[in-house]
Amino acid sequence: MMSRDGRLECGERGDAMKDVEQKIAVAANDDCSIADSGDSPPLVVVYDMRGSEVVFRTIRYYDKSLIEAVADCKMVIGKSFGDGIKADLASRGIETRLTTVESSDEAVGQVFDIKRGDGKVEMKIQH
Repeated sequence: MMSRDGRLECGERGDAMKDVEQKIAVAANDDCSIADSGDSPPLVVVYDMRGSEVVFRTIRYYDKSLIEAVADCKMVIGKSFGDGIKADLASRGIETRLTTVESSDEAVGQVFDIKRGDGKVEMKIQH
């Protein structure tokens, strides 16, 4: 859910993680801004979703392959994707979705039609 101040909300990590239905990645420059290219962003922000509710948010840094970093995701959201990366992701069953917004939270909110509410997403950083 979205908070009144524009941040996504999630519940307690322990029980909520049992119910995660899908993971959505956003090609990002940092923990909140979307990278101009989804081909090799500095990191990805992964949202664990239950329906249209965000239950957890993780920042993933990767060394070699964006494909490996998002292998467990259903979708990658970005401002642009080259044909090669789109084909590689599609061959693994990962959908690409374009956005024009600047914030990763806002992009996920748009895709899932999440409205603003109260709270903040708990975040974990993976290297």
